[in-house]
Amino acid sequence: MKNIVVITVLLFTLIVSSVFAQSRISFEGGEIIPDPLHPVEIGGVGTLQFNWTELGGVNPIEATVFGGPNVTFSVQLSYIDLKQKDVDLITGTGLDYFTPVYEVFPGHVKVIFYQNKEIPAGASGAFEIPVSVTKNSVKRKPLNGFIGNIQARGDVDIVGGYVEAWTYTLCKPVLISVGDIACTATGYSVSFITDAVSIEVLEGVGTVNFEEGTITNIPFGEDITIVGTNETGCSDEVKINGPLSCPDTCEQPNLMVGQPICGPAGSSFYEVILSETTGATVTASAGTIAGNVLTVPSNIEEVIIKAVHGDCEQSVTVLAPTDCDAACAEAVFSVAGVACDTTMSGNYVIHFIRSDDVIVTTDKGVVDLVAGTITVPSLEGAVTITVREGRCLDHVLKVEAPDCVADIDIEKIATQISYTPGETVNYLIEVTNNGPLDASNIQVTDGFPVGITEMSWSASDGTFGTGSLNENISLIAGEIISYSVEVQVPSDFTGDLINVASAVDPDIPDPIPCTDCSETISSGGAIADIDVLKEAADNTTYTPGEDVTYTITVSNAGPSDASEVLVSDNFPSGITEMTWTGPG
Repeated sequence: MKNIVVITVLLFTLIVSSVFAQSRISFEGGEIIPDPLHPVEIGGVGTLQFNWTELGGVNPIEATVFGGPNVTFSVQLSYIDLKQKDVDLITGTGLDYFTPVYEVFPGHVKVIFYQNKEIPAGASGAFEIPVSVTKNSVKRKPLNGFIGNIQARGDVDIVGGYVEAWTYTLCKPVLISVGDIACTATGYSVSFITDAVSIEVLEGVGTVNFEEGTITNIPFGEDITIVGTNETGCSDEVKINGPLSCPDTCEQPNLMVGQPICGPAGSSFYEVILSETTGATVTASAGTIAGNVLTVPSNIEEVIIKAVHGDCEQSVTVLAPTDCDAACAEAVFSVAGVACDTTMSGNYVIHFIRSDDVIVTTDKGVVDLVAGTITVPSLEGAVTITVREGRCLDHVLKVEAPDCVADIDIEKIATQISYTPGETVNYLIEVTNNGPLDASNIQVTDGFPVGITEMSWSASDGTFGTGSLNENISLIAGEIISYSVEVQVPSDFTGDLINVASAVDPDIPDPIPCTDCSETISSGGAIADIDVLKEAADNTTYTPGEDVTYTITVSNAGPSDASEVLVSDNFPSGITEMTWTGPG
């Protein structure tokens, strides 16, 4: 971690002596346990310890002198307080001779020990004061601790000054992953993922957009130090080595690097997770890369990770962890960016590493602790990751979903609920790209329904054609194209008219490839306009005893075929003989 802090414990032995007195007392010790303390957020508690010894060896130290306690120990507390403000919780053999009192002063509190009986020659005692953390401090400025003073009356002279001990509270590590350098005409930008509450660039360049997780407008050739600070005021940093330029003759790598985590207890290495999605060559200035994990010897204070594509190069400098022996002091979880699943599933995948016994949960998707992956459907949006280890403060990390899919909807609607054989049926087809990605290779098809041989179509973009619909189109996110399709139903067609359309971009995952792409229309029944015309063949009058010839013409004006037409011509009244010929 960045915060390399130094704890300083000054131990003074205060010797009380007098030219005239034969009794002396030593004020010794001065330590805080544990060292360092846990922070306020996880109920940091500890114990202050110090002791004393009577060294005169002749006369006892009187309990009271001039109407007041002779020897007094005064302990002023900083960034800590007496636990529950209850002196009854103080323990130690020193209580045989001293009575503790809790006192509040402007800006600070004290525990004062007043002598309550004579101290015999050679006596000694110790005090253990339970405390709770009231404020956090950091290694570079340890402020949790105490200053102890001794006072004496009468013939006990004070030799020396005070005893003190200082420590700090463990910082909650900041999770921060950086990389994905992108170029503009005048500079470059960097992306980051973090659980910090603020991000700054120490060099004062670039524009930080915390909500979007980007730093833009960084001048070419400018190296930057990105510092993330969390809610407890603790920070971590990582360095980006700025490119001098971004050549257009090569593909820029897409390198993301997480912060390091300590190896298992007793190990001599730390690990860094990384990802590169363009196929660039990835190397490190120290350590060994296996898969997406770099293992670095513990004595390497910083490591440079580089990705190269021809003349295009990106590099990130990672600082080694420094407090691997202190619980909760270093990151126990690290991610290396987020990428779309290469299997065209429409999911996105987050790769991570973790320390032993770390529990990782999410509000959506699937966590694979063995593989070190979190897989989430991209259309479900951002994922919130919770990381928990023992008494350490939880880490909550939100990762935004990348654009992995083009959600292409197709809807086919018939303009009628039934068809009539011999007539046309019209459909409306709408293809919508709901995004988030643009789609440039959409195959829109609408083939002949079974039994249909004639079809025509026209599109809202001005294209048209006859026969089945088979078009390749491009749609940006949010764009819609519509098609009007006309199908000629044969006059002898029977059964349901089933038609299926599709719109697919084979290059981009579509989580729901068909929304409402099929339409079934039932027959409304055949309609045949049957007309019968009967005419006398040769004459308009008849002669009794002679034959009269008629011609009967039956026609079907459609639109449907008529397959069981019954033609009848009965005997005229008074007629008993009749013959006929016809096509049947």
